[in-house]
Amino acid sequence: MLAHLKGAGINVAKEGTRLRIFPLTDKEALKMSNGEIKDPGAFLVGKNLATRKNGLFDPEITGGLNGSHWSHIKLTTAIPNPMYADAIMKVLNITEAQLNDTIKGVHKIGGKTGVPAIVAGLKTLNVKTEITKLKKELKNAPPTNVNKLNRRIRYLQTLDNLELSAVDAYTMKVVPVLPPAFRPIYPLQTGDLMISDLNKHYRDIGTINIALRGAKNDLSTAEMAEATTSLYTSVKALQGFIDPVNYSSKKYKGIIKELSGKQALIQGAAWAKRQDISARSTITVEPSLGLNQLGLPKDMAYKMFKPFIIQDLKTQGLKAATALKEYQDKSGLAYNSLNTVIKNRPIILNRAPSLHKHSVQAL
Repeated sequence: MLAHLKGAGINVAKEGTRLRIFPLTDKEALKMSNGEIKDPGAFLVGKNLATRKNGLFDPEITGGLNGSHWSHIKLTTAIPNPMYADAIMKVLNITEAQLNDTIKGVHKIGGKTGVPAIVAGLKTLNVKTEITKLKKELKNAPPTNVNKLNRRIRYLQTLDNLELSAVDAYTMKVVPVLPPAFRPIYPLQTGDLMISDLNKHYRDIGTINIALRGAKNDLSTAEMAEATTSLYTSVKALQGFIDPVNYSSKKYKGIIKELSGKQALIQGAAWAKRQDISARSTITVEPSLGLNQLGLPKDMAYKMFKPFIIQDLKTQGLKAATALKEYQDKSGLAYNSLNTVIKNRPIILNRAPSLHKHSVQAL
């Protein structure tokens, strides 16, 4: 999940028990990248599934078919990061319609239009100066404007706290490319290839980016605006906010769509799975137990804690096969290990139906 969020331009940092999210800048994307993917349209050689140089599975850059290395696509021109469209609208004080019309080249900001107008607007924005100015406005603002001004101040204050400029936080010239392990390609029994949707999005971005790079000096202002709009929408599709720029009969999902929803990566593939070390039982009263204790049937505990019992036996010097035999024989040594491992591993008890936070407790 954290890798997918980074792929969508969201940086995640753990501070103690809390997770903090903030924009993934180009500098950070390059820092975690192992190299540039210069030909994102190159997947694999069809006959033998061999990797291709400078392609999405280049073994030197990405580590190959099951590689774990990040990489990146360098865009021909900087674009607003679609992930932060709301933030861009707040700090530039424009509406969604104005943002979209500017990107399409039919609305002007500061005498400019198209994607460059948004980038230029963010570049000229001085965060500290704007905060001071808005706080002065807030003192005499009519009640109808108070919420709007406070929202703008909050966005700007966040940038100030992160020590980021608006242009660094909200624009991108580098698209982080997830490691192949998170966007696999593998053959099916029919002979067809199962290709992760994300690979198709990277291909779309690459196709538009390479075409723009080769022709940008020959394009008119209107044509350049149209081309950069296509580049922007292809990145927006990768992130999962809109349908892809090009698709056949089957649409392919972006990163956020792969994460969200009941059938998606988190709820569908991770949380929905029944865990091996779980059990069901009837809750009964036992006055001899403390408030932070529960009584677990011995046979149930023996099954649930199997991997930890075997692990403990191995730390005592037993070989894996011997430890497994001790467990299967339900020896005294195995039950001693059960008593050892259970002391440091609380039971998470869920009293269904879970209608409030107190339905789930550690005991």
